Amino acid sequence: MPERPIIQKRLRNTPFLRSCPIRQTTLKAFEEKKSFSDLEATVEIKLNGNQETTCNTVISGTYLLLDGEENMVITVHDVTKQKRTEEELKIAKEKAEKANLSKSAFLANMSHEIRTPINAITGFSEILSYTNVEEEKTQYKEIIKMNADLLLQLVNDILDLSKIEAGTIDFTYTNIDINQLLSDLRQLFQMRIAHTEKNNKIEIITELGLSACLIKTDQNRLIQVLSNFIANAIKFTESGNIRIGYQAKENELYFYVSDTGSGIPQDRLQDIFERFVKLNKEEKNGTGLGLAISKGIINKLGGRIGVESEIGKGSTFWFTLPLCPDCDLTERSNFLKSFN
Repeated sequence: MPERPIIQKRLRNTPFLRSCPIRQTTLKAFEEKKSFSDLEATVEIKLNGNQETTCNTVISGTYLLLDGEENMVITVHDVTKQKRTEEELKIAKEKAEKANLSKSAFLANMSHEIRTPINAITGFSEILSYTNVEEEKTQYKEIIKMNADLLLQLVNDILDLSKIEAGTIDFTYTNIDINQLLSDLRQLFQMRIAHTEKNNKIEIITELGLSACLIKTDQNRLIQVLSNFIANAIKFTESGNIRIGYQAKENELYFYVSDTGSGIPQDRLQDIFERFVKLNKEEKNGTGLGLAISKGIINKLGGRIGVESEIGKGSTFWFTLPLCPDCDLTERSNFLKSFN
């Protein structure tokens, strides 16, 4: 074996070795005539065909003096799998901690959202018992009913969300006439608008992608999602139009609800489908659960969901559903062609 000064010279002066932590540690061990252990290093290994693979290693060196010659026995342990497992455990821990924080935030929000309408119901019920003015009684009754409806909606939303997250939500698949369903929803919400201050200011327009279209899905859940989208569009549109429609795209239907409202800031789009996120933070009505529930329903039905928006120009909430969940690709294609 070459003498130590020669080894040290090579370790110091070889360009690609100067910055190598393994070589530096080995050199120091030689100089101090000591062993070393637990040196962690990432090593690139060349395989056949000029392929490379990266390994996580733990390296130890044992200094030996044999027959007057200095030796360093290097042991390399491949800990790639261990490191990968540690990283997976770290990610799992972070997810668990995040879930706990989300759970705490959920309970805090739920407590606040439930307390607000209950306080209103209790307070105005007490006031109602003391007033004799019929006009005031009517006003207080309307406030009590509005908060009772909000409380019922909140309870239903929480139950739906719990079922979605637990995977226990039930779906009943039937063939649905999409054109008829959208026409019915347009008529329903146009009538609701007629009883508000936005009467004659907002027009709901249906845009039917096919002359006739049947889709096999859960009708009640489909209505729930579309109604949620339409209600939000009405809430945040002062005047103009709301377009509800669908388009046939390959093996799925693309549903959308577009409005000419105020739009949503880009920095809020990424979390718009999270629990208790409201489109307008100052909005008192609503639970902030509707879009989260809609996302859960669409995902369970095998579709995708999203939103596009521009400040001052309006928003488009959309989702997709498979044309025929139980059909193969050929059957889906024929299913679609039959209505063109």
